[in-house]
Amino acid sequence: MLKKFIQIFAVFMLLSVTVRAQNNNFQEKEVFLKDSLSQNKDSLLITPVSEEASEVIVFAPDPMKAVLYSALFPGMGQIYNRKYWKLQLVVGGYMGLTYGLSWNNRYYKDYSTAYRDAVDNDPNTKSYMDFLPSYMDEASLDMEWLQNSLKKRKDYYRRNRDLCIISMVGLYLLCMVDAYVDAQLYNFSITPDLSMRVAPAVIEPSRLHPSMFGLQCALTF
Repeated sequence: MLKKFIQIFAVFMLLSVTVRAQNNNFQEKEVFLKDSLSQNKDSLLITPVSEEASEVIVFAPDPMKAVLYSALFPGMGQIYNRKYWKLQLVVGGYMGLTYGLSWNNRYYKDYSTAYRDAVDNDPNTKSYMDFLPSYMDEASLDMEWLQNSLKKRKDYYRRNRDLCIISMVGLYLLCMVDAYVDAQLYNFSITPDLSMRVAPAVIEPSRLHPSMFGLQCALTF
């Protein structure tokens, strides 16, 4: 009887230890799952963005810097203002004016040399014959007419050459003015509420004119 009681008590103790171990494992697993879920929730949370980081940085060019860059090299002010499409206009303008300057200057030099040869008395200088047809003879030429014609052509190409130089200077100044104005009005907002109202009006008489009727224009923005 005592032996059976000892066996039953041993089995009961073994079962209690097993149940307690399983219970401890279950609690450890539950704690692990809770910790992992809390970590996942923390990782899914969006960190708040500071007000300084949320502010959008707006590009605001400095007009003086734009003028300085444009003065150093035409077109750099437009690049600084991020108006890249204007650069091709500046480059195209200078390329055209440079070609016109070279072309007119070459003909000006040729006609200047021919005119000097026509007015001097040296028979060895006959560069003006290069501008005449090959069938024409020098003896049959009207030198006065030839001198006047060569002088007109010389003055014509000299004027065009000078106009190209003046245009290049004007384009240089225009690039500076455009860079300054563009930088000054870069962030200028044009409101869509701009409206114009036209109404009849009566112009009061004065000493110079009597009373007249006219139109009055008012801009609202």
